[in-house]
Amino acid sequence: ICGARYKDEHFLNHDPENDIYLTTEVEKYGVKGNVIDALEIILKTNKSSIKLFSCGPHGMMKAIYNYSNKFNYDCDLALETIMACGIGICQGCTIEKQTSLNQNTYRNKFALACIDGPVFNVKELSDAF
Repeated sequence: ICGARYKDEHFLNHDPENDIYLTTEVEKYGVKGNVIDALEIILKTNKSSIKLFSCGPHGMMKAIYNYSNKFNYDCDLALETIMACGIGICQGCTIEKQTSLNQNTYRNKFALACIDGPVFNVKELSDAF
């Protein structure tokens, strides 16, 4: 699934027979709406177990995070964030994780996208990621 506001922002063709679903928010091309709208269409016909993978803008990934948690889908997100040093020294790419109350240390509460990711399972992440 690939989402965009306009048709000319896509670099692929909508081709559901080959599992390529494109969405547009403004124009009618592919699935009109966002990636969640296309995902719901796919999941209506695909009853096998699935795993979701996502990259893209924060708002879209937040929607996929919420959707996968709501319906208990396994999902990995490739978080896009500034990674100034790339080795964890600057702490610029801090991501908030899920924590248990008895393990509330800095490294249990926060991950660094540059050394711990950038791909994280949604079950690892706090809803404030």
